[in-house]
Amino acid sequence: MSSSVNLNPKTPRVQIKTPKDAFSQELFQFCLENPITVVEGLCSPSVCDFKLGKFSTLSLTKAWPDHPIEIRTQKFKSAEKNVPMAGRNSWDCYSARSQMTIRKYGEYQGANFLREKNGVGGNSAHGIQFGTNLDLSDAKMWQLQLQEFNKLPPAFKLYSPGNLLSYVGHNILGMNTVQLYMKVKGSRTPGHEENNKFCAVNINVGPGDCEWFGVADEYWPAMYKLCQSHGMNYLKGSWWPDPEECFAAGIPVYRFIQRPGDLVYINIGCVHWVQSLGVTNNIAWNVGPLVPLQFRAALERYDFNKVENYKSIVPMILLSWNIGRTLWIRDPEFFQLVKKVLSNSLDKSRKDLQQARRHNVPIRHHGKKEGEPVHYCGSCEEEVFNTLFIKKNEKRPRVFCLECALQSSPQLEDYACLQEYTLDELTTVYENFKRLE
Repeated sequence: MSSSVNLNPKTPRVQIKTPKDAFSQELFQFCLENPITVVEGLCSPSVCDFKLGKFSTLSLTKAWPDHPIEIRTQKFKSAEKNVPMAGRNSWDCYSARSQMTIRKYGEYQGANFLREKNGVGGNSAHGIQFGTNLDLSDAKMWQLQLQEFNKLPPAFKLYSPGNLLSYVGHNILGMNTVQLYMKVKGSRTPGHEENNKFCAVNINVGPGDCEWFGVADEYWPAMYKLCQSHGMNYLKGSWWPDPEECFAAGIPVYRFIQRPGDLVYINIGCVHWVQSLGVTNNIAWNVGPLVPLQFRAALERYDFNKVENYKSIVPMILLSWNIGRTLWIRDPEFFQLVKKVLSNSLDKSRKDLQQARRHNVPIRHHGKKEGEPVHYCGSCEEEVFNTLFIKKNEKRPRVFCLECALQSSPQLEDYACLQEYTLDELTTVYENFKRLE
Protein backbone atom coordinates (compact mmCIF):
# COMPACT_ATOMS: atom_id res chain seq x y z
CA MET A 1 0.00 0.00 0.00
CA SER A 2 1.41 3.41 -0.94
CA SER A 3 1.98 5.71 2.03
CA SER A 4 0.84 8.63 -0.15
CA VAL A 5 -2.77 7.35 -0.32
CA ASN A 6 -5.08 9.39 1.90
CA LEU A 7 -7.46 6.83 3.39
CA ASN A 8 -9.72 9.56 4.83
CA PRO A 9 -10.19 11.91 1.88
CA LYS A 10 -12.18 15.07 2.38
CA THR A 11 -15.55 14.86 0.68
CA PRO A 12 -15.91 17.47 -2.08
CA ARG A 13 -18.59 20.03 -1.20
CA VAL A 14 -19.85 22.95 -3.20
CA GLN A 15 -22.11 25.76 -1.96
CA ILE A 16 -24.58 27.05 -4.55
CA LYS A 17 -25.86 30.57 -3.99
CA THR A 18 -27.34 31.64 -7.33
CA PRO A 19 -29.22 30.06 -10.25
CA LYS A 20 -26.24 30.94 -12.44
CA ASP A 21 -23.99 28.76 -10.26
CA ALA A 22 -26.55 25.95 -10.29
CA PHE A 23 -26.85 25.86 -14.08
CA SER A 24 -23.14 26.38 -14.76
CA GLN A 25 -21.03 23.91 -16.71
CA GLU A 26 -18.42 24.26 -13.94
CA LEU A 27 -20.73 22.56 -11.40
CA PHE A 28 -21.38 19.68 -13.78
CA GLN A 29 -17.65 19.24 -14.44
CA PHE A 30 -16.89 19.39 -10.70
CA CYS A 31 -19.32 16.54 -10.07
CA LEU A 32 -17.79 14.46 -12.89
CA GLU A 33 -14.26 15.00 -11.55
CA ASN A 34 -14.98 13.61 -8.08
CA PRO A 35 -16.21 10.17 -6.98
CA ILE A 36 -18.95 11.71 -4.83
CA THR A 37 -20.00 15.33 -4.26
CA VAL A 38 -22.28 17.16 -1.84
CA VAL A 39 -24.10 20.11 -3.44
CA GLU A 40 -25.45 22.49 -0.82
CA GLY A 41 -28.04 25.23 -1.35
CA LEU A 42 -29.37 23.98 -4.69
CA CYS A 43 -32.90 23.43 -3.34
CA SER A 44 -33.14 26.81 -1.60
CA PRO A 45 -35.80 29.37 -2.64
CA SER A 46 -33.15 31.73 -4.02
CA VAL A 47 -31.64 29.08 -6.32
CA CYS A 48 -33.98 26.35 -7.68
CA ASP A 49 -36.83 26.72 -5.18
CA PHE A 50 -37.18 22.94 -5.07
CA LYS A 51 -40.00 22.40 -2.60
CA LEU A 52 -38.84 19.64 -0.28
CA GLY A 53 -42.13 19.84 1.63
CA LYS A 54 -43.93 18.07 -1.22
CA PHE A 55 -41.93 14.95 -0.34
CA SER A 56 -42.48 15.15 3.41
CA THR A 57 -44.34 12.41 5.25
CA LEU A 58 -47.14 14.87 6.02
CA SER A 59 -47.67 15.69 2.32
CA LEU A 60 -47.48 12.04 1.27
CA THR A 61 -49.94 10.98 3.98
CA LYS A 62 -52.43 13.68 2.98
CA ALA A 63 -52.22 12.76 -0.69
CA TRP A 64 -52.10 8.94 -0.66
CA PRO A 65 -52.49 7.59 2.90
CA ASP A 66 -53.35 4.04 1.85
CA HIS A 67 -50.65 3.66 -0.81
CA PRO A 68 -48.33 0.73 0.01
CA ILE A 69 -44.63 1.04 0.71
CA GLU A 70 -42.09 -1.76 0.97
CA ILE A 71 -40.70 -2.24 4.48
CA ARG A 72 -37.29 -3.63 5.41
CA THR A 73 -36.93 -4.67 9.05
CA GLN A 74 -33.31 -4.25 10.14
CA LYS A 75 -31.30 -4.55 13.35
CA PHE A 76 -30.11 -1.22 14.74
CA LYS A 77 -26.30 -0.97 14.69
CA SER A 78 -23.65 1.75 14.76
CA ALA A 79 -22.48 3.10 11.41
CA GLU A 80 -18.89 1.87 11.89
CA LYS A 81 -19.49 -1.79 12.66
CA ASN A 82 -21.94 -4.49 11.72
CA VAL A 83 -21.67 -6.73 14.78
CA PRO A 84 -24.42 -9.36 15.10
CA MET A 85 -25.59 -11.02 18.31
CA ALA A 86 -22.65 -13.46 18.37
CA GLY A 87 -20.28 -10.49 18.65
CA ARG A 88 -18.21 -11.28 15.56
CA ASN A 89 -17.80 -8.56 12.95
CA SER A 90 -19.77 -9.37 9.82
CA TRP A 91 -20.62 -7.62 6.56
CA ASP A 92 -24.00 -9.35 6.27
CA CYS A 93 -26.76 -6.71 6.29
CA TYR A 94 -29.86 -8.88 6.20
CA SER A 95 -33.35 -7.37 6.29
CA ALA A 96 -36.80 -8.98 6.30
CA ARG A 97 -39.28 -7.69 3.71
CA SER A 98 -42.89 -6.75 4.39
CA GLN A 99 -45.39 -4.00 3.48
CA MET A 100 -47.15 -1.08 5.13
CA THR A 101 -49.28 1.90 4.08
CA ILE A 102 -47.84 5.42 3.94
CA ARG A 103 -50.18 6.45 6.77
CA LYS A 104 -49.06 3.57 9.00
CA TYR A 105 -45.39 4.24 8.36
CA GLY A 106 -45.96 7.95 8.97
CA GLU A 107 -47.34 7.10 12.40
CA TYR A 108 -44.27 4.93 13.04
CA GLN A 109 -41.95 7.77 11.96
CA GLY A 110 -43.85 10.23 14.16
CA ALA A 111 -43.53 8.03 17.25
CA ASN A 112 -39.80 7.65 16.62
CA PHE A 113 -39.41 11.40 16.10
CA LEU A 114 -41.06 12.14 19.45
CA ARG A 115 -38.85 9.60 21.20
CA GLU A 116 -35.75 11.25 19.66
CA LYS A 117 -36.98 14.70 20.65
CA ASN A 118 -37.58 13.59 24.24
CA GLY A 119 -34.26 11.80 24.45
CA VAL A 120 -35.85 8.37 24.73
CA GLY A 121 -34.31 5.51 22.74
CA GLY A 122 -36.42 3.83 20.10
CA ASN A 123 -37.70 0.29 20.50
CA SER A 124 -34.91 -1.30 18.45
CA ALA A 125 -34.87 -4.67 20.24
CA HIS A 126 -37.31 -6.04 17.64
CA GLY A 127 -35.62 -4.22 14.78
CA ILE A 128 -36.24 -0.93 13.01
CA GLN A 129 -38.42 -0.51 9.96
CA PHE A 130 -37.11 1.18 6.83
CA GLY A 131 -39.68 2.32 4.23
CA THR A 132 -38.02 1.82 0.85
CA ASN A 133 -38.61 1.95 -2.90
CA LEU A 134 -41.77 4.06 -2.97
CA ASP A 135 -41.92 4.63 -6.72
CA LEU A 136 -43.11 8.00 -8.01
CA SER A 137 -43.39 7.05 -11.68
CA ASP A 138 -47.18 7.53 -12.01
CA ALA A 139 -47.40 11.00 -13.58
CA LYS A 140 -51.05 11.51 -12.58
CA MET A 141 -50.68 10.27 -9.04
CA TRP A 142 -47.49 12.18 -8.24
CA GLN A 143 -47.98 15.22 -10.46
CA LEU A 144 -47.34 17.74 -7.66
CA GLN A 145 -44.08 16.04 -6.74
CA LEU A 146 -42.79 15.37 -10.26
CA GLN A 147 -43.20 18.96 -11.44
CA GLU A 148 -40.47 19.97 -8.98
CA PHE A 149 -37.84 18.12 -11.01
CA ASN A 150 -38.31 20.54 -13.90
CA LYS A 151 -36.64 23.19 -11.72
CA LEU A 152 -33.33 21.33 -11.49
CA PRO A 153 -30.28 21.96 -13.71
CA PRO A 154 -29.97 19.57 -16.69
CA ALA A 155 -27.09 17.67 -15.02
CA PHE A 156 -29.45 16.53 -12.24
CA LYS A 157 -32.75 16.37 -14.10
CA LEU A 158 -34.80 13.20 -14.28
CA TYR A 159 -35.27 13.74 -18.03
CA SER A 160 -33.01 15.86 -20.21
CA PRO A 161 -31.36 15.65 -23.65
CA GLY A 162 -28.02 15.20 -21.86
CA ASN A 163 -29.16 12.17 -19.85
CA LEU A 164 -28.54 8.76 -21.46
CA LEU A 165 -31.37 7.20 -19.46
CA SER A 166 -33.83 9.51 -21.21
CA TYR A 167 -33.28 7.43 -24.37
CA VAL A 168 -34.10 3.99 -22.95
CA GLY A 169 -37.71 4.34 -24.15
CA HIS A 170 -39.43 2.86 -21.11
CA ASN A 171 -39.42 3.19 -17.33
CA ILE A 172 -36.70 1.49 -15.31
CA LEU A 173 -38.05 1.83 -11.79
CA GLY A 174 -35.68 3.71 -9.53
CA MET A 175 -33.37 4.69 -12.40
CA ASN A 176 -35.24 6.94 -14.83
CA THR A 177 -38.06 7.21 -12.31
CA VAL A 178 -37.86 8.72 -8.82
CA GLN A 179 -37.99 6.57 -5.72
CA LEU A 180 -38.64 7.83 -2.22
CA TYR A 181 -37.28 6.39 1.02
CA MET A 182 -38.88 6.90 4.44
CA LYS A 183 -36.52 6.39 7.35
CA VAL A 184 -36.08 6.31 11.09
CA LYS A 185 -32.77 6.49 12.93
CA GLY A 186 -30.51 3.61 11.89
CA SER A 187 -32.18 2.78 8.55
CA ARG A 188 -29.50 1.40 6.27
CA THR A 189 -29.00 1.33 2.52
CA PRO A 190 -26.38 -1.43 2.17
CA GLY A 191 -23.20 -1.14 0.12
CA HIS A 192 -23.63 -1.10 -3.64
CA GLU A 193 -22.70 0.58 -6.87
CA GLU A 194 -25.50 1.87 -9.08
CA ASN A 195 -26.92 -0.39 -11.79
CA ASN A 196 -24.56 -0.56 -14.76
CA LYS A 197 -22.37 2.08 -13.05
CA PHE A 198 -24.70 4.95 -13.88
CA CYS A 199 -24.47 8.16 -11.87
CA ALA A 200 -27.10 8.93 -9.26
CA VAL A 201 -28.70 11.91 -7.52
CA ASN A 202 -29.98 11.80 -3.94
CA ILE A 203 -31.71 14.63 -2.06
CA ASN A 204 -32.32 14.56 1.68
CA VAL A 205 -35.85 15.89 2.32
CA GLY A 206 -35.33 16.00 6.10
CA PRO A 207 -35.91 16.64 8.92
CA GLY A 208 -33.04 14.32 9.97
CA ASP A 209 -29.52 13.84 8.64
CA CYS A 210 -27.95 10.88 6.82
CA GLU A 211 -24.40 9.59 7.10
CA TRP A 212 -22.73 8.46 3.88
CA PHE A 213 -19.70 6.34 3.04
CA GLY A 214 -18.22 6.27 -0.47
CA VAL A 215 -15.42 4.48 -2.32
CA ALA A 216 -14.12 5.61 -5.72
CA ASP A 217 -14.79 3.41 -8.75
CA GLU A 218 -11.11 2.45 -9.14
CA TYR A 219 -11.29 0.51 -5.87
CA TRP A 220 -14.30 -1.64 -6.74
CA PRO A 221 -12.16 -4.77 -7.44
CA ALA A 222 -10.73 -4.48 -3.92
CA MET A 223 -14.26 -4.09 -2.50
CA TYR A 224 -15.29 -7.14 -4.53
CA LYS A 225 -12.51 -9.18 -2.89
CA LEU A 226 -13.44 -7.97 0.59
CA CYS A 227 -17.04 -9.02 -0.02
CA GLN A 228 -15.81 -12.45 -1.10
CA SER A 229 -13.71 -12.76 2.05
CA HIS A 230 -16.90 -12.24 4.08
CA GLY A 231 -18.89 -14.71 2.02
CA MET A 232 -20.92 -11.91 0.42
CA ASN A 233 -21.86 -11.56 -3.25
CA TYR A 234 -20.73 -8.10 -4.43
CA LEU A 235 -23.57 -7.68 -6.95
CA LYS A 236 -26.42 -9.65 -5.38
CA GLY A 237 -25.66 -9.54 -1.65
CA SER A 238 -26.69 -7.14 1.09
CA TRP A 239 -23.51 -6.01 2.83
CA TRP A 240 -22.27 -3.28 5.17
CA PRO A 241 -18.51 -2.63 4.98
CA ASP A 242 -16.26 -1.97 7.95
CA PRO A 243 -14.23 1.18 7.14
CA GLU A 244 -11.27 -0.16 9.17
CA GLU A 245 -11.11 -3.24 6.94
CA CYS A 246 -11.24 -0.97 3.89
CA PHE A 247 -8.33 1.08 5.27
CA ALA A 248 -6.33 -2.08 5.96
CA ALA A 249 -6.84 -3.08 2.31
CA GLY A 250 -5.63 0.37 1.16
CA ILE A 251 -9.10 1.56 0.16
CA PRO A 252 -9.86 5.25 0.86
CA VAL A 253 -13.35 5.89 2.24
CA TYR A 254 -15.23 9.17 1.94
CA ARG A 255 -17.42 9.82 4.97
CA PHE A 256 -19.80 12.74 5.35
CA ILE A 257 -23.15 14.01 6.62
CA GLN A 258 -25.99 14.86 4.24
CA ARG A 259 -28.26 17.47 5.79
CA PRO A 260 -31.81 18.38 4.70
CA GLY A 261 -31.71 20.03 1.27
CA ASP A 262 -28.26 18.63 0.42
CA LEU A 263 -27.97 16.95 -2.97
CA VAL A 264 -25.45 14.10 -3.22
CA TYR A 265 -24.11 13.33 -6.70
CA ILE A 266 -22.76 9.79 -6.96
CA ASN A 267 -20.33 9.60 -9.86
CA ILE A 268 -19.68 6.68 -12.22
CA GLY A 269 -19.18 3.41 -10.33
CA CYS A 270 -18.82 4.93 -6.85
CA VAL A 271 -19.49 2.27 -4.20
CA HIS A 272 -21.55 3.72 -1.35
CA TRP A 273 -23.62 2.87 1.73
CA VAL A 274 -25.88 5.12 3.82
CA GLN A 275 -27.35 5.21 7.33
CA SER A 276 -29.96 7.66 8.62
CA LEU A 277 -29.14 9.56 11.80
CA GLY A 278 -32.77 10.43 12.51
CA VAL A 279 -36.28 10.45 11.06
CA THR A 280 -36.04 11.63 7.47
CA ASN A 281 -37.07 11.04 3.84
CA ASN A 282 -34.84 10.84 0.77
CA ILE A 283 -35.55 10.92 -2.95
CA ALA A 284 -33.20 9.36 -5.51
CA TRP A 285 -32.85 8.59 -9.21
CA ASN A 286 -30.14 7.88 -11.77
CA VAL A 287 -28.64 9.97 -14.53
CA GLY A 288 -26.27 9.13 -17.37
CA PRO A 289 -24.11 12.03 -18.55
CA LEU A 290 -23.44 12.00 -22.28
CA VAL A 291 -19.72 11.35 -21.93
CA PRO A 292 -17.72 8.38 -23.25
CA LEU A 293 -16.54 7.40 -19.76
CA GLN A 294 -20.13 6.78 -18.62
CA PHE A 295 -21.09 4.80 -21.70
CA ARG A 296 -17.91 2.69 -21.60
CA ALA A 297 -18.33 1.97 -17.88
CA ALA A 298 -21.95 0.92 -18.45
CA LEU A 299 -20.92 -1.44 -21.27
CA GLU A 300 -18.10 -2.96 -19.21
CA ARG A 301 -20.47 -3.61 -16.29
CA TYR A 302 -23.04 -5.00 -18.75
CA ASP A 303 -20.47 -7.59 -19.90
CA PHE A 304 -19.27 -8.28 -16.35
CA ASN A 305 -22.86 -8.86 -15.24
CA LYS A 306 -23.17 -11.60 -17.87
CA VAL A 307 -20.13 -13.37 -16.42
CA GLU A 308 -21.61 -13.04 -12.92
CA ASN A 309 -25.10 -14.19 -14.03
CA TYR A 310 -26.50 -10.88 -12.85
CA LYS A 311 -29.31 -9.12 -14.71
CA SER A 312 -28.45 -5.73 -16.25
CA ILE A 313 -31.58 -3.63 -15.82
CA VAL A 314 -30.24 -1.03 -18.25
CA PRO A 315 -30.71 -2.58 -21.73
CA MET A 316 -27.50 -1.34 -23.35
CA ILE A 317 -28.30 -2.77 -26.78
CA LEU A 318 -31.73 -1.17 -27.00
CA LEU A 319 -30.29 2.05 -25.57
CA SER A 320 -27.56 2.06 -28.24
CA TRP A 321 -30.10 1.67 -31.06
CA ASN A 322 -32.21 4.49 -29.63
CA ILE A 323 -29.09 6.66 -29.47
CA GLY A 324 -28.32 5.74 -33.07
CA ARG A 325 -31.80 6.85 -34.13
CA THR A 326 -31.96 10.15 -32.26
CA LEU A 327 -28.53 11.55 -31.39
CA TRP A 328 -25.74 13.21 -33.30
CA ILE A 329 -22.49 12.53 -31.45
CA ARG A 330 -19.38 14.64 -31.92
CA ASP A 331 -16.97 12.87 -29.55
CA PRO A 332 -15.05 10.24 -31.61
CA GLU A 333 -14.62 7.78 -28.71
CA PHE A 334 -18.28 7.92 -27.73
CA PHE A 335 -19.32 7.54 -31.37
CA GLN A 336 -17.13 4.47 -31.90
CA LEU A 337 -18.43 2.83 -28.72
CA VAL A 338 -22.04 3.16 -29.89
CA LYS A 339 -21.21 2.19 -33.48
CA LYS A 340 -19.52 -1.01 -32.30
CA VAL A 341 -22.58 -2.04 -30.26
CA LEU A 342 -24.82 -1.43 -33.29
CA SER A 343 -22.48 -3.42 -35.55
CA ASN A 344 -22.33 -6.41 -33.20
CA SER A 345 -26.08 -6.31 -32.59
CA LEU A 346 -26.90 -6.16 -36.30
CA ASP A 347 -24.54 -9.07 -36.95
CA LYS A 348 -26.18 -11.13 -34.18
CA SER A 349 -29.65 -10.44 -35.59
CA ARG A 350 -28.53 -11.71 -38.99
CA LYS A 351 -27.00 -14.87 -37.53
CA ASP A 352 -30.02 -15.54 -35.29
CA LEU A 353 -32.36 -15.33 -38.28
CA GLN A 354 -30.07 -17.56 -40.33
CA GLN A 355 -30.15 -20.17 -37.55
CA ALA A 356 -33.92 -19.94 -37.35
CA ARG A 357 -34.28 -20.48 -41.11
CA ARG A 358 -31.76 -23.34 -41.08
CA HIS A 359 -33.92 -25.14 -38.51
CA ASN A 360 -37.20 -24.20 -40.24
CA VAL A 361 -38.30 -22.12 -37.28
CA PRO A 362 -41.36 -19.99 -38.15
CA ILE A 363 -40.44 -16.29 -38.09
CA ARG A 364 -43.20 -13.79 -37.40
CA HIS A 365 -43.01 -10.01 -37.35
CA HIS A 366 -43.72 -8.87 -33.80
CA GLY A 367 -42.80 -5.18 -33.90
CA LYS A 368 -42.08 -3.05 -30.86
CA LYS A 369 -44.60 -0.60 -29.43
CA GLU A 370 -43.59 2.76 -28.04
CA GLY A 371 -42.86 2.45 -24.33
CA GLU A 372 -42.77 -1.35 -24.45
CA PRO A 373 -40.20 -2.69 -21.96
CA VAL A 374 -37.18 -4.61 -23.14
CA HIS A 375 -37.29 -8.41 -23.15
CA TYR A 376 -34.98 -10.57 -21.05
CA CYS A 377 -34.22 -14.24 -21.55
CA GLY A 378 -36.36 -16.47 -19.32
CA SER A 379 -33.31 -18.64 -18.64
CA CYS A 380 -30.10 -16.54 -18.47
CA GLU A 381 -31.83 -13.16 -17.90
CA GLU A 382 -29.70 -11.42 -20.54
CA GLU A 383 -31.21 -8.72 -22.74
CA VAL A 384 -32.86 -10.12 -25.87
CA PHE A 385 -32.99 -7.68 -28.77
CA ASN A 386 -34.91 -8.10 -32.02
CA THR A 387 -34.98 -11.94 -32.30
CA LEU A 388 -37.24 -13.31 -29.58
CA PHE A 389 -37.44 -17.09 -29.35
CA ILE A 390 -40.64 -18.39 -27.72
CA LYS A 391 -41.95 -21.89 -27.06
CA LYS A 392 -44.85 -22.77 -29.34
CA ASN A 393 -46.88 -24.60 -26.72
CA GLU A 394 -46.78 -22.05 -23.89
CA LYS A 395 -50.03 -20.17 -23.22
CA ARG A 396 -48.08 -17.21 -21.83
CA PRO A 397 -44.89 -17.54 -23.83
CA ARG A 398 -41.61 -16.56 -22.24
CA VAL A 399 -38.85 -15.02 -24.32
CA PHE A 400 -35.52 -16.81 -24.71
CA CYS A 401 -32.26 -15.90 -26.41
CA LEU A 402 -31.09 -18.18 -29.22
CA GLU A 403 -28.31 -19.69 -27.10
CA CYS A 404 -30.68 -20.82 -24.33
CA ALA A 405 -33.26 -22.01 -26.85
CA LEU A 406 -30.61 -24.22 -28.49
CA GLN A 407 -29.63 -25.65 -25.12
CA SER A 408 -33.15 -26.86 -24.42
CA SER A 409 -33.97 -27.81 -28.02
CA PRO A 410 -30.89 -28.31 -30.27
CA GLN A 411 -33.02 -28.41 -33.43
CA LEU A 412 -35.29 -25.58 -32.22
CA GLU A 413 -38.34 -27.69 -33.06
CA ASP A 414 -40.15 -26.36 -29.95
CA TYR A 415 -39.64 -22.71 -30.84
CA ALA A 416 -40.95 -19.88 -32.98
CA CYS A 417 -39.10 -16.62 -33.58
CA LEU A 418 -40.64 -13.18 -33.17
CA GLN A 419 -38.83 -10.36 -34.96
CA GLU A 420 -39.08 -6.80 -33.63
CA TYR A 421 -37.34 -4.96 -36.51
CA THR A 422 -36.51 -5.92 -40.07
CA LEU A 423 -32.83 -6.13 -41.00
CA ASP A 424 -33.43 -3.33 -43.50
CA GLU A 425 -34.70 -1.08 -40.70
CA LEU A 426 -31.66 -1.76 -38.52
CA THR A 427 -29.24 -1.43 -41.44
CA THR A 428 -30.70 1.99 -42.29
CA VAL A 429 -30.23 3.17 -38.70
CA TYR A 430 -26.68 1.83 -38.65
CA GLU A 431 -25.69 3.46 -41.94
CA ASN A 432 -27.30 6.81 -41.06
CA PHE A 433 -25.55 6.97 -37.69
CA LYS A 434 -22.62 9.19 -38.51
CA ARG A 435 -20.33 11.28 -36.33
CA LEU A 436 -21.06 14.98 -36.20
CA GLU A 437 -17.99 16.75 -37.59
